[in-house]
Amino acid sequence: MPHLLIDIGNSSAKVALAAGGVIGESRRMAHGEMTDGICRLAKEYGADKAAISSVATDPGELCKALRAMGVEVICLSADTPLPFRLDYCSPDTLGADRMAAVAGAMALHPHRNILIADAGSCITYEFLTADGIYLGGNIAPGLSMRLRAMHEHTARLPMVKLEGEVPPIGYTTDTALRTGALMGIRHEVEGYLHYMQAHYDGTLVLLTGGDAKYIAPLLDVEAETDERLVMRGLEYIIMYNEKNRDGEKK
Repeated sequence: MPHLLIDIGNSSAKVALAAGGVIGESRRMAHGEMTDGICRLAKEYGADKAAISSVATDPGELCKALRAMGVEVICLSADTPLPFRLDYCSPDTLGADRMAAVAGAMALHPHRNILIADAGSCITYEFLTADGIYLGGNIAPGLSMRLRAMHEHTARLPMVKLEGEVPPIGYTTDTALRTGALMGIRHEVEGYLHYMQAHYDGTLVLLTGGDAKYIAPLLDVEAETDERLVMRGLEYIIMYNEKNRDGEKK
């Protein structure tokens, strides 16, 4: 039976179905139509399990509605059994999407040191060791947030589009703003990678998030991009919990 993978972000929810370890295309739903839309999907495809990551709305109503249909639901939190060890001093404030991204990275590259950069509204940097320890991570303003902040907190700087030229040195105000924001993120990623590689051999960079496509071409280091990393992590967490439960029964 297929699994429902639900990633509730600040502006909308992304939903995908997974069957046999294969994750289908994501579809977006507005927060207001999310519960009805997801329940329709569950009924249509006969989903028996779901995993929910939410950084925005409280998914309690959705969890309750799915469970009433007989769907087994994991609402991801610090209390959820995870395939890696949390070495984080405030796990209750750790974003569910960050945990899911780390699980997704582990599913793709087990036994590797990994730097995960998730370029969304904010850009988060996560550090996972090869022996399965999540060391923690950092949070910085995302690409659009940087451009908007420069426009809104100054008198005359314009709001520039993400698409456009990114020369090494800006030669107009538009290119100076765009290059400043993008190259700042590039140097963040490369700086964190150099730190990680100095302490953890063979560290891999894994990019995800909506703005990864703008960042990846600028990097001077080898990096892998996976737009479905959070979804992969949710599926991996479902499978991990299912395996552990089956093991306990034996």
